[in-house]
Amino acid sequence: MRIKIKISNYVDQNQLSNVYYELSIKNYIKKIKSSLYVNKKNYSSKIISIIKDDNTHITKNIILKKLFESKSKTIKNYKSGQWNIQECEKYLKIGLELYSVKKYIDESFNHLSIFTKKDYINTVNVYKKHLDFKEDINIRDFNYENLLKFKQNLLYSGLKASSINSYIKKIKVIVNKAYKDGRIIKRDIFENIMLKENNHSINKNILSLKNIETAINKTTNIYELQSILFFLISIIFKGIRPIDLIKYRKIDKTQQNNHGIGNYNYIAYNYFNKEVVVRIDDTTKKIIKLLKNLIYITHQKKDKLIVSSFNKQYEIFNPNIALEVSRHKNLWNIYQRNLKKILGCNFRMAKRIYKNELDKIEISKKTRDIILGNSSIIKNKELIQKVFSAENIILENLQINNLFAIIENKIKILGLENSLDYSNISKPIGLIRKIT
Repeated sequence: MRIKIKISNYVDQNQLSNVYYELSIKNYIKKIKSSLYVNKKNYSSKIISIIKDDNTHITKNIILKKLFESKSKTIKNYKSGQWNIQECEKYLKIGLELYSVKKYIDESFNHLSIFTKKDYINTVNVYKKHLDFKEDINIRDFNYENLLKFKQNLLYSGLKASSINSYIKKIKVIVNKAYKDGRIIKRDIFENIMLKENNHSINKNILSLKNIETAINKTTNIYELQSILFFLISIIFKGIRPIDLIKYRKIDKTQQNNHGIGNYNYIAYNYFNKEVVVRIDDTTKKIIKLLKNLIYITHQKKDKLIVSSFNKQYEIFNPNIALEVSRHKNLWNIYQRNLKKILGCNFRMAKRIYKNELDKIEISKKTRDIILGNSSIIKNKELIQKVFSAENIILENLQINNLFAIIENKIKILGLENSLDYSNISKPIGLIRKIT
């Protein structure tokens, strides 16, 4: 028996050709496709290694090496009598997957936070569980038939359409990235997979400050108020994500001249490798303080270490919990549900609101880039003044002071007025005395 590794003459719409096995024995010839596709114009009829002109050459070379290893194993087992010709074909048809999906996510999704990566891995675990897979999920296991069965099993288990769609969307992200990385050649496997949802949420294009005011008045408990305050602080912080509310940092005084003018403090956080800088005014400090007071009230018995120490005026959470995935997820699951219930949106809406207000101002692209963290702030007083003025207009148009006043009034109605003490209580015991 002979096995050759060749490139197909057929070129698909992406200008790629399949690398296949040609298995022959006497007058019998069988072609067996592999999972590897290459640009045929870069090669002769024999393929030995993937050239560097291919931007996925490292991955493809490893796959190619595996193909040659499979070829050698098949020939060896056939010659020793362990496999017959049918078993050889079956082995080669199984195909190759360089990594399990979990390993692929772990090594190829480094642009995401540890929490997001855990979320994708959790999705893979759910997929594996509901399809009753005994071994690791490979990318080739994401196919239309499996997805359809996965959806049906989740529906049978009583899961909501929105939750099912959330899992499918995450799988779609994995599949799309695998396609871009050259791991698979087919990604159009999601047709008619998504479920229709009874969505009563507010249209993303029409969410207004009036909607937020109405939501504040609808709150009936401390957790709903906390979710609104978090949403408000997310807007002020230019659409900060929940994960970054734990990890942002106060800018050292020696660096403040690079970020603005006036007697202000600044915080900064990374948003997809961009440093976003936020100016902290008196109202923002009050919101942070109020959030800390309210969180301490709700968490002092079950998780009191979640709050940052009270003498740190610019932090809400203890930064150490950023390393504890389950703690973080449990916390935000509660606030996400409450926000959805009373406002009909999630925390991602905060960035849309801030950018919409920014788009209404006539400013240069450079100024806009600095505000959103797309460009480094330079020591140019005129440019800094433009940034400062634009941010002032945005904060004024957002009517943060008015919304915060409504929140303070609602807190009194709910009998939580002791939490409105904004003095610097250096020890939690000071707050306990005021709320008990």
